[in-house]
Amino acid sequence: MIRLNLFKMRKILLFSLFLILFSCEGFDNKVIEKESLIGNWALSKEENIEFTITSNKFKDFEHLYDYHYVLDKNKLVIKDSIYIVATYTIKKVSKDSLFLITQNNVLLKYYKRGKVKD
Repeated sequence: MIRLNLFKMRKILLFSLFLILFSCEGFDNKVIEKESLIGNWALSKEENIEFTITSNKFKDFEHLYDYHYVLDKNKLVIKDSIYIVATYTIKKVSKDSLFLITQNNVLLKYYKRGKVKD
């Protein structure tokens, strides 16, 4: 009887461990919807817009250039016609904020500053 209970306990512990590992694995690879990124983004609610994301362009106001972008799960890849300009990991996106992690592990927080016209 004790042996049977130990077997059940092991089974429950293994199943619990599997669930924990599976849920942690899926968290960092969360799929981000493109529509949630569309907007004008600034570093604070009072600052000028840093960039705009439309359905097909990443418009950088600092360099006055329009880039293409690719959204791969939680990765935002900014490209010109030939090269990759930057790659960000999207940590969080909501209706009014965007958290990006740079390739150097710097966390950038942006605020949505209105809708865009494509």
